[in-house]
Amino acid sequence: MKTAITIIFLFSFNLNCLLGDEPLWTSEERAKQRDAVVTASVTKVVDLGQVDQHSRLISAELKIDRSKKPHGELKTSALTIYYLGSNNGAKRCPNFAALVVGMTGDFYLTRGDWLTKKADFILPMGSDFIATDSRTPQTGAAAPSKK
Repeated sequence: MKTAITIIFLFSFNLNCLLGDEPLWTSEERAKQRDAVVTASVTKVVDLGQVDQHSRLISAELKIDRSKKPHGELKTSALTIYYLGSNNGAKRCPNFAALVVGMTGDFYLTRGDWLTKKADFILPMGSDFIATDSRTPQTGAAAPSKK
């Protein structure tokens, strides 16, 4: 019985790793898993409220410099994205995104309705933003403005 449980655990663990959002993906692997990839700068961050005890829904406005993986819904040079941010310093794996105004980098976005109940561009996890400027902080965002 213990052998069967061990085998099931190992199989499910390996399957979960294959299906999960992996923070260590290469840029090419990450781009394959995402609907759009843009190089942009953050112009506005708004806290939309608490989702659960660990996370908050946050929106960020991006000024798109170029599109690395185009999407049919990207028709302007500005875009609003949504993501989950940490509530009261909560941690998770994969890590929360932590954007602040002025950050520039590559955003690996998905298109979906699971955060806002309408089709929006979503930043699934913190490692889906890769800073292009070494002076841009990757984590530890200042508190976003309230809506």
